[in-house]
Amino acid sequence: MKKVLITLISIFINLSIILPGFGTELPKPVIELIKEKFPNANIRFDGLIELPDGTKYIPVLPISYEFPDNPAKITVTIPANADLKSKPDLILFANNLSLLKMIKKTDKVYTLINSAQIPLKVKLGLLPQDLIVPENLVIPPELRVITGDLKIKISDDASKVMVNTQTGKNLVNGNQSTISIINTNGKAIVINDLVNKIFYATNFDSSLIHVIPSKSGRPIKSIQLSSIPSDIAITEDNRYILATCLSSNKVSIIDTTTNNFVSDVEVGKLPVSIVIPAGTDKAFVANRLSSSISVIDIKNMTVINEIPVTGSPANLTVSDDRQNLFYNDVASGKIYKVRFSLPTAGNDIKISPTVNLVTQVNNISKITQFGKYLLITSRSDNTLIIYSLDEEKVIKTLEVGKKPVDIQVAKGKDKLYILSADSHTVHIIDTMTFTETNTITLKESGFPKSINILNAEDKALVTNADSYEIAIIDLKEENVISYLPIGTTINSLVISE
Repeated sequence: MKKVLITLISIFINLSIILPGFGTELPKPVIELIKEKFPNANIRFDGLIELPDGTKYIPVLPISYEFPDNPAKITVTIPANADLKSKPDLILFANNLSLLKMIKKTDKVYTLINSAQIPLKVKLGLLPQDLIVPENLVIPPELRVITGDLKIKISDDASKVMVNTQTGKNLVNGNQSTISIINTNGKAIVINDLVNKIFYATNFDSSLIHVIPSKSGRPIKSIQLSSIPSDIAITEDNRYILATCLSSNKVSIIDTTTNNFVSDVEVGKLPVSIVIPAGTDKAFVANRLSSSISVIDIKNMTVINEIPVTGSPANLTVSDDRQNLFYNDVASGKIYKVRFSLPTAGNDIKISPTVNLVTQVNNISKITQFGKYLLITSRSDNTLIIYSLDEEKVIKTLEVGKKPVDIQVAKGKDKLYILSADSHTVHIIDTMTFTETNTITLKESGFPKSINILNAEDKALVTNADSYEIAIIDLKEENVISYLPIGTTINSLVISE
C-alpha cells in the first residue's frame, strides 16, 4: 500500500510539472518549513517564493523525488552550512527539490548562483514550466538545462546579456542560434557545432534509447527496445539508428525523423557490435555466441548474409576502402581479418568473404584501422598496439593510461586520441611518429566511456557510463573546457541533425 501511495504521489507531482493547468505545488513539508521560518512568506501558484523582505526563490524540480523520513531536511547550501534564515543562494532538500535565490546585480538585472559547487542534481533539475519568468532575469550558462522550454536569457555575466556577434541578437534558451556553455575559467563559450543536434544515448541500466536535444541536455523521449542495447550506429544519411540488443538477439531500428521504433531485425546470438561502412547501405553485426557476422541491407532492413567466423567476434571495424572487416575473438584475443569486396550503396552483389588470422593481443577493448595500420588497445596491459598491415607485424607498443576504452582519429590533424577510463585521461598520439605528445586529465568521477570528435570546431565530447556529465575538450588547446550536464549516463552515443 505504501508503494502504491508513493507512486500516486510521484505521478501527481510529475503531472503538476508537465501540465500548466495544475500549477506547481511544492511538497508540503518544504512549504511548512518555509512558513515556520518566514510566517508571512508568499508562495505563488507557479512555485515562486517571495519572503517578507522581498527576497525571491525559484524552485528547481528534480528529475525524481526521493522520499526520506524528513524530506524537508536541508542537505546542501551555498554558502555551505547556512541556516534557512540567513537566506543562502542555493538550498537543496533531502527530497531533491532545490531553491535558487534571485540575486540582484543591478537595478534592472537579476541572476541566479554561478558556482562550481552547484550539485549535479540541481543542474539536471527543471524550473516549473508554468513559471511566470521574472522580468530581467538572466541566468548563467551552467544552469541552462533547468530552463526547459522557458524563454530565459543566458549570460556568462548577469550584468549583461550575451549577444551573438554574428546576428546581434540576444541568446534566448529555446531559440538559440548558438550553444553557449561556461568553461572551467568561468567564461562563456559558444559551440556552433552542437546547434540543433540530437544526442541518441544508451546505457547498461535500461532497454532504452534516450533522445536528448543538445540545447537542453534533457531527454525528451525514451524509446523502448527489446533488450539492453550493447552498441548503436547511425546511417550515413542520419535517417536511422540501429541498436544491437543483447539478450533478444535483435537489431532495433529507430527512425530519427519521428524518433519512433520502426522494427526489429533478427540476427545471431548475443549481438555486441555494429558498424555501418561509409558509402554503403550495409550494416555488419558481430554475434558473439553464434560465431557469426550478420549483414543487414539497410534499404530493406533485412539480413542478407550470415558470415561464419572463428571464435566469439567483437569490436568490429571496417577499412576505409571497404575491402576488409576486422574483429577480435573475445576468448583468445586473436584478431581476424574478413576479406571481401563490399559493394557500394545500391549494389546487391553477394559477399563471399575469407577469414584470416592477423595477430593476438590481451584483453582487447577497441580496434580501429588508420591507413596502413591497425590500432588496438589492451585494457589489461594499458597499452596501444600499432600493427602494420603492410609488414604484417606489430611495429610499436605504447603505454597509455589505465583501462584504455576508446580510440578516435582526428581527420586531417595527424593525431589520435586514446581514452583511459581508470586514470581519467585522454592521451594524444602523433600519427606520424606514434609518440605521445600530451595528456588531458578529466574530472575523477564515474567511468569515461567514449570520445566523439566534432571535426568542424576542433572539439570532442567524452561520455561517461557512470556520471551525468559530458566532458567537452578543445582539441587545439588540448584541455577540458567544460562539463555539460546530461540527463542520463551514457554507454553509447551517436549525434544527429
